[in-house]
Formats: sequence, structure tokens, C-alpha cells
Amino acid sequence: VGVFKGASLQMWKEYFPEADIVGLDYFRNQLKVLKRVPNLARDLWYDQRNGRNFAAEVCSGHYGPRMHVIDANQSDMAEMKTVVQTLSQGRAFDVIIEDGSHTMRDQQLNLALLLPLVKPGGIYVIEDLHTSFQNGYDEPRGSEATTYNVLQAFNASSKFRSKFLDANQAAYLERWIASTEIVSIVRKERHSMGFIRKMDFSAPGATKLQHTVTPAAPRRRLSGNNNNNNIYPTKKDARPSPIMVKRRWNSTARLGAGRWC
Repeated sequence: VGVFKGASLQMWKEYFPEADIVGLDYFRNQLKVLKRVPNLARDLWYDQRNGRNFAAEVCSGHYGPRMHVIDANQSDMAEMKTVVQTLSQGRAFDVIIEDGSHTMRDQQLNLALLLPLVKPGGIYVIEDLHTSFQNGYDEPRGSEATTYNVLQAFNASSKFRSKFLDANQAAYLERWIASTEIVSIVRKERHSMGFIRKMDFSAPGATKLQHTVTPAAPRRRLSGNNNNNNIYPTKKDARPSPIMVKRRWNSTARLGAGRWC
């Protein structure tokens, strides 16, 4: 979840040469939403001005038959439920990465909606958990309702207590989450990710694993573009937005609300 201009999808396509890659983003409204993030909006506007549209390129087959995109708003639960119904008709995903709006509501509701699409033993990743400690999002920083603290509480009690989920959703997560790990590194500020493994009840001797939190690594120089050290620090920087590994799709449907190609 969270495609922007498609760089990460292209990376996963190269890294997993046998996998099908599916990206979900709010393509039909992407530029309007990104106006809240001037540098990202400027990049996207420049691409569109020069005739480049990543979603259209994917649909045209420019990136080959293994890459697919879905036009959906991750904050619209009715729309996301329709997407889930469509995707559930295929094989389960090995990995889902949620790197979208970074709001607590979307992170927790998308986990409840999308984890059923992950195969037993598969991985669900939540990017940018450090937004739980930043101002400008939908919950006070560091409060009990933040995704970081909800996962921490689950680690301690095996109870998934979220103000955004109903009882059935919480019960599903309590049954199917085998383990959770929160990993943090420090650049100019903390960057945290959550790795959630789905239970595989068919595995011999299957048991729930210990939940862990990895302390923040010492400050160190990281390779790559150091201009991205401040990763979506405020709500204004939040992007609408799974990078998912799945079966091959054959649809030629044009993109629209909840559509994929």
C-alpha cells in the first residue's frame, strides 16, 4: 500500500524475479492529495506534465506481465473491503507492505482488512511506526491508541485492543498473529517498522512465537539518499496509499475506484 511513482514496485519486481507485484494507491486523486506535500506533489506534477503516468504505464504493459496496480483509497473502508473481496479470489499473498497514510486509523484498520489475504506463515509489514511519536496525525503522539503502543500492548498481553477495530476484527488478529517484531533505527530521528508473521496452524508443532521489540540501533551513517531522513514527520506529509506479491493477473480493466490492471 503506497506506490507514489512506482520506484519500490520496480525494486521488488527485480528482487523477486518469479513473483507478481501488486501496488495499491489512490491514483485517481493522487496529485490533489499530495498537494499537502509540496516536494512530492512537484515531482508528480512534473512527471505528468511530461506525459509520464506510472499507473497508466503499468496498465499498458510497459513493466511486463508481473506488475499490477490497484486504484483505491486506503482510508475508505468500503472501497478497501471491495478490493479485499476481489483479491481474495486469487491465491494468498506472501508479503504485504503497508506504507500509506501513516495514520493510526489506517494502519490498524488496514492490518485487520489485509492480513486475511496473507498466506499462513507470510509477513505483513507496517512502515513508519515512528509516526506514533509525532505530532500532526490522528492520535496524540505516544497515546495508547497509537499503532506502536497498540502493538506493544499486544506483545505484552496477546490482546489486540484498538479503538478502530470491532470485536471480530480484534479476535481474528489475536488468533492469527503468530509473532510481532518492532525494529527501530536512528538516523536524524527514530525510524520504526513493524513485522507481523501470520500463524501457520498446519506447520508441525505450530506455536505462537515470542513477541519482541528491537531497541533502536545506534546512530550510524546509512547509504543512499540522505535527503530523506525526515520521513513523513507530520500529517501534511502523509501519503494516501500494499506492495503485495501474488498470482499473475490477466485483467485489462481500466483504472477507476477499486479497479486494477
